[in-house]
Amino acid sequence: MQNQSTIKNLVFVVVVVVAVAVLIMVFASKPKEGAPSNVATPTTDARPDTATVAKNKPQILSLVSSNKVLSRDEREIIITALSGDKINYYNFSDEEKVQIIDALNRK
Repeated sequence: MQNQSTIKNLVFVVVVVVAVAVLIMVFASKPKEGAPSNVATPTTDARPDTATVAKNKPQILSLVSSNKVLSRDEREIIITALSGDKINYYNFSDEEKVQIIDALNRK
């Protein structure tokens, strides 16, 4: 009798854990609403292609030179586009890099 109760409890716990894991995966995979669509968001850590750099660079510089506080989505787009060694492919000047950092830290 106690053995059946233990098995039922174990099955219940496993079902709850699986349900929570599925919910986390569903909500984590939803795209963020309100993200600006004018900047292509890289999806991998691979080297950005020339077209992506040519499109993103002026838009990133426009965002950071506006002197406005960046939204969370704008910050995420810039950080994703320039993460890791990808920033090196954009050939930003030292002044532009400082401007990007200042914009990301602006509150």
